[in-house]
Amino acid sequence: PETGAFFSSQDADEAFYRLPPDERARRVPPAVDRTVISEYNGRAASALAAAHGAFAALIRAWAETGAECPQVP
Repeated sequence: PETGAFFSSQDADEAFYRLPPDERARRVPPAVDRTVISEYNGRAASALAAAHGAFAALIRAWAETGAECPQVP
């Protein structure tokens, strides 16, 4: 959504997602419940923040060794 939040659910229409993109574009997509559940959005944001902190600490520790930090392709 425009807010960056996660919606609560979407109908499971497996046949729709098996279609090629051009055929999907001509069909009505599965219904989406646009209710934003703040608990799950908060958990996702907390997890992303924790991952950022963990990786930042790892990169700082690696930099302190003087070794070159490996690049991810």
